[in-house]
Amino acid sequence: MGGRKSRKAAPKKAAQTVPTIFDCPFCNNEKAVEAKLDKGRNIGTVRCSVCDSNFQMLIHDLHDPIDIYSEWVDRCHEENSNRRG
Repeated sequence: MGGRKSRKAAPKKAAQTVPTIFDCPFCNNEKAVEAKLDKGRNIGTVRCSVCDSNFQMLIHDLHDPIDIYSEWVDRCHEENSNRRG
C-alpha cells in the first residue's frame, strides 16, 4: 500500500524592499538622492549627489528612507508656498 500523495510546499513570496534612492526635486535628476538612516544617533539624512542639496531630521525606529524623503519634499513645497503667498 502506498502512502498518501503530498502537496508541494507553497512558494515563498519575495519581500518588497523599500527604496533608498529617489529623484531630486531641485535639479530633477533621476536616482540622485540617497537616503540614510543613522538609528544610533536618531538622524535621517537625504543628499543629492548632483546638486549637493541635503536635509536632516530626527527619526525613530519606525521611520523608513521614504519617510525622510517625503518630509523633505513636503517642507520644500511648504517653503515655496510661503514665498509666493
